[in-house]
Amino acid sequence: MVKNIYPQGIEPPLVEKWNRLLEILSRMRSAAVAYSGGVDSALLATAAYLALGERMEAFTIFSAVEPPGDS
Repeated sequence: MVKNIYPQGIEPPLVEKWNRLLEILSRMRSAAVAYSGGVDSALLATAAYLALGERMEAFTIFSAVEPPGDS
């Protein structure tokens, strides 16, 4: 069951997009989200969790390409 949770005061077109994202995600068996710590990946990780619960995982990685302290 998808949990339609969003802050009060969000404009209807954005609520429609949010609900559509939750609907799309809820049809997946599971999901893995690459979480960078930014707003985009945080939003997607939240939506995936609301739609899938424990059937989603958010991952971060450390890379030799990424300078120390940038993560």
